[in-house]
Amino acid sequence: MMMNDCLDFSDYLVVGVNSNQWLINKKGNFFMDIKHRLYVINSLAAVDEAIEFEDDSKGSASNLLIAVRKKFPSNKIIFANGGDRSDTSKILEYDTAKKFDIALKFGIGGKS
Repeated sequence: MMMNDCLDFSDYLVVGVNSNQWLINKKGNFFMDIKHRLYVINSLAAVDEAIEFEDDSKGSASNLLIAVRKKFPSNKIIFANGGDRSDTSKILEYDTAKKFDIALKFGIGGKS
């Protein structure tokens, strides 16, 4: 599981949870409201904190990266990417990560 694998290189795990509007835009609806999804994610043993976020106009999680950096201005932050992502050329968040001194880690949780 991706979240458990993050514990190998982190002692505090923040998970971004897409907003209701993101799900409506992507899927046409949502079956569980954001407050319930946040509750479920926060209940997982590996997770220290779940944060709701809105994708930017390009569909990236850059807004999440910025929010996490603002909340933790002096901490080392690693943006973990799943097994379907293998390098910086395949993610939209690269420029934001570089600008805000956020490390990138790929292949977390195995290949999908």
